[in-house]
Amino acid sequence: MRFARHLLRLGLAALAGTAAFAPPSSAQDDRAAFQELAPLADLVGTWKHEPADNIRARVEWTLGGKAIASSWGFVGADGRFDTYGITVGTFDRAARRFRQLWFSYDLNFITEFEGEYLDGAFHYEGHGHERDRAHLERTVTHDISESGRTWEMDKSFDDGATWQVGHTVTRWTRAASVESKEILGADGADTFAFPELEPLDWLIGDWDIRSSSGPYRCRVRYVMEGKALASTFGSLDASGAFVPLGVTLRTFDRGSGKFRMLWYDERLASITEFEGERDGDGFRYDGHGHRGEQPFLERVEMFDVRPNAYSWHRDVSFDGGKTWRENEWSYSATRVPTPAGVTERR
Repeated sequence: MRFARHLLRLGLAALAGTAAFAPPSSAQDDRAAFQELAPLADLVGTWKHEPADNIRARVEWTLGGKAIASSWGFVGADGRFDTYGITVGTFDRAARRFRQLWFSYDLNFITEFEGEYLDGAFHYEGHGHERDRAHLERTVTHDISESGRTWEMDKSFDDGATWQVGHTVTRWTRAASVESKEILGADGADTFAFPELEPLDWLIGDWDIRSSSGPYRCRVRYVMEGKALASTFGSLDASGAFVPLGVTLRTFDRGSGKFRMLWYDERLASITEFEGERDGDGFRYDGHGHRGEQPFLERVEMFDVRPNAYSWHRDVSFDGGKTWRENEWSYSATRVPTPAGVTERR
């Protein structure tokens, strides 16, 4: 099983995508939001790994059509899907580069990529970690057709001094659709998959956000069959339509006994990883990330938690923790009432 999961993680990074996190009210989740994303459109659909027939990937548009995401995992004997991880892919118009972000369901495996689409193939270079072990990756997706594609990856665990060339070579072919709720949790799982997530259960729902930079909206749902929570953060346009700006994933790592959190924006240019713990009814997290090329440290506190409201603030440091900008951004959140007659938590 460990080997099968290793193949799964490596091969499916080639299939960027995710509609799992986008609220139904957001626009254009069925197509690309801008023309530079056109090369990614051929990835949308359901795929199977060769020769491991029980590995599947479901790729759909997300974030209002500004990205795609692949929820991928194993199909059991009962036909149910068990998600192992997600790959998100987009095109950063400011940097003129394709970007990818891959993460496992427990947020222990995370890799960021930048790349280009050249002569009908995707070429990416990335850096990340498998738990505490850092690595570099370079990948190419080629022989792309309507029915399939080939993905190759080289890997380095010594900062590029040596490379495992041809570390993984996989072939993906189109497959019949699998029940999308089992794959993507598009409507959200009904409840958490393991009891350590129960302290986060109160977050499920829609929230109005009031901050110094303006009003926002946040929608929180279970994803990956209840193994994590996804908070889609965005704004409402003049027509009242939801405009996604980014996603926060929250889960619990049973290995370390810590809560984990991952934030990424719509361009995959701002990414932060966190580790935290409960603080009374709230939470405290410490994180590290980057905005573009600028690295920083971040500490977050969620406090004054009530059934229908909470407060949140962050401090950031751009000099490795020597000095901090305290309360750099803060907000208060109020639960959006459930419409009359609606009883389900989704």
